[in-house]
Amino acid sequence: MLHKHKFKKFFGQNFLTNPVFANEIINLSKIDKETHVLEIGPGLGYLTKFLLEHSAKVTAVEIDFSLIPKLLKKFSIHPNFELINEDILKINLDEIFKDSKKICIVGSLPFNISKKIIRKTIDFGMYTNSELKPFTFIVQDEVANLYTNLDNKLGVIYQHYCNVKKANVIPASAFTPKPKVNGAILCFEINKKQKNTNFETLVKQAFTQPRKTLYNNLKKAYQLDNLERSFKKLNLNKNTRAAELNIDTWEKLAEELSNSYSYTFTNNS
Repeated sequence: MLHKHKFKKFFGQNFLTNPVFANEIINLSKIDKETHVLEIGPGLGYLTKFLLEHSAKVTAVEIDFSLIPKLLKKFSIHPNFELINEDILKINLDEIFKDSKKICIVGSLPFNISKKIIRKTIDFGMYTNSELKPFTFIVQDEVANLYTNLDNKLGVIYQHYCNVKKANVIPASAFTPKPKVNGAILCFEINKKQKNTNFETLVKQAFTQPRKTLYNNLKKAYQLDNLERSFKKLNLNKNTRAAELNIDTWEKLAEELSNSYSYTFTNNS
């Protein structure tokens, strides 16, 4: 079936074809027979068949209309399968999961919009009342490294909200067509249930010019007396750079500076 499909580069179509990594996604997601799974970009359904075996329901969202007949032919026999032909960024996740007690989101994300999808799904996970299973995605390996390291704003922000784990690197040869770069399995276990605007504002400001010290980046935006006091209280050296802080220190600094903005921030996400 793969050779009959006309792959569309603008949809970022690189389909996983290795069962080892499909099984790893199942295990990392911790889904069970009570879990409603949303699969983003099922493609030709290689991962879908594993998800259907292990979950209560699979809702697959596929943007490519040409794949819809193929997916229906393959999976419509399963009563726990639902297929939606839509852009995942336009989907109302509340509507998808409105009656679901346990939920999980997985998928091989289009490399060009993976960050937007992760933002949308994690934001949803933080306010839903459903029990969350780990959200597990396939992304570019270099993108996965951003989320698992603390030398950039994405890594700091998402490790504030989640336990983030890069489980495995997937060689380019495991996809069809073969991409130019390796993929990786990235797993998010959400541990906070509220978006922290103060925290995100601090981190974005701190990384505006990464080569500068943390203090020099922050003094443009926070009241100097509060900044001085916070650095002293947390034993932070003024020569420290943002990439040197751990999550615990970031969270303490955000709390200390929560009411000391000196100007209105612009969104540089």
